[in-house]
Amino acid sequence: MGFFDRGLTGMPAFSALCADIKAGKLPAAVTGLGHIHKVHFVYALCAALGRRGVLLTADEGEASRVCEDLTAFGARPLFLPARDLAL
Repeated sequence: MGFFDRGLTGMPAFSALCADIKAGKLPAAVTGLGHIHKVHFVYALCAALGRRGVLLTADEGEASRVCEDLTAFGARPLFLPARDLAL
């Protein structure tokens, strides 16, 4: 557990979400967070559970910023760019 995820682990809502995920009560959604708070939350959740996560974004620009911010937290994100679908 690192510096960035320590602050969230003491919050009851965060602990409840971790417990629900461990119990298999999925899918789960978290709403109402600003950009950097989303990144921080995903980072802390993955660190607390020792699992990987998936974060969907509105567009490639936001996905790129998320990856940059996760990298700054010390994570190793995987960026999957949008694909053009030819019908």
